[in-house]
Amino acid sequence: MATDSLIDAFLEKNHLTNKPFQWLNEDASMRRYARIQGDDKSYILMDSPQTEHPYEFDIVDKILIKNGLSAPIIYDEDLKNGLLLLEDFGNDTYASLLKQSATYEKELYSAALNVLIKLRSIPYQDICVIQKYQEPQMIEHLETFTDWFMPYILHGKTQEVVKKDFIQIWKRLIPLALETHQGLILWDFHINNLMRLNRSGIQSCGILDFQDARIGPFSYDLVSLLEDARRPMNDDLRNELMSCYLKEINPKEKDTFMRSYHILAAKRHLRVLGFFVRLCQRDNKPGYLKHLPHVYGLLEQHLEQPYLKELKDWFYHTLPHIFPEEVND
Repeated sequence: MATDSLIDAFLEKNHLTNKPFQWLNEDASMRRYARIQGDDKSYILMDSPQTEHPYEFDIVDKILIKNGLSAPIIYDEDLKNGLLLLEDFGNDTYASLLKQSATYEKELYSAALNVLIKLRSIPYQDICVIQKYQEPQMIEHLETFTDWFMPYILHGKTQEVVKKDFIQIWKRLIPLALETHQGLILWDFHINNLMRLNRSGIQSCGILDFQDARIGPFSYDLVSLLEDARRPMNDDLRNELMSCYLKEINPKEKDTFMRSYHILAAKRHLRVLGFFVRLCQRDNKPGYLKHLPHVYGLLEQHLEQPYLKELKDWFYHTLPHIFPEEVND
């Protein structure tokens, strides 16, 4: 994190000195945010260690704005020290609004879905500087499951032969997941990173937290939105949104897209299970454990797909079929 002296100098440069502030609530990352009140308006100060990719945030932010989407304007930046002064989108996160009332659900998710549809049309020349999401990174993310979740649930270190079998299964699945069309994916496209803005059309959905964006299968972000690890969605609404999205796909490609969707959903849920345990045990954030049964349930649904039978057999041979209703640190 940036030192107090670096932060003070950055704020002074922007004529925001002597403005008291408090860091806002933490999230699953190592970044931190503060709302800074200026003479004319408020700003968001983002303090991002290099492990949270502030340079990538800057690049993707500009791509999104160029293509007519609502990402926060960057008023100033010191990327070397991970400091950015951002447009303040307010307090209306999708997560907070949906917590207040489910009546917002269809409106908000539909606006978010339109963003995903728009991402499909961003020209490749705009995103060619973005890293591709390929097998080595996918395997690395899956190891979060074997290295954190499995020892947690089985009370012991994962045997190397078990881990090797798991990785080999995924080396056969990943090429199938990558066969569908690819483009800019924002990686963590879910309600905690989306905001309702007083703007028209597609710009009514404000987008945050996209520094991990990749070039990858469009199916990945759809999984992130429709199968949120922290909030169950009404099945009828999920099916309706899926149908709307599939209308944007060539009918000949739908089967390939859905196969990619199911495989990447299983991969994402496996990674999240391990990630939430790691947040608890390594980063002292035990609140994420309460979401494990929900994520486990989402995963089980995808294991019923025929092309995931090998993974399903490995999974139920290695882990208990019934996940405990309550989990404890």
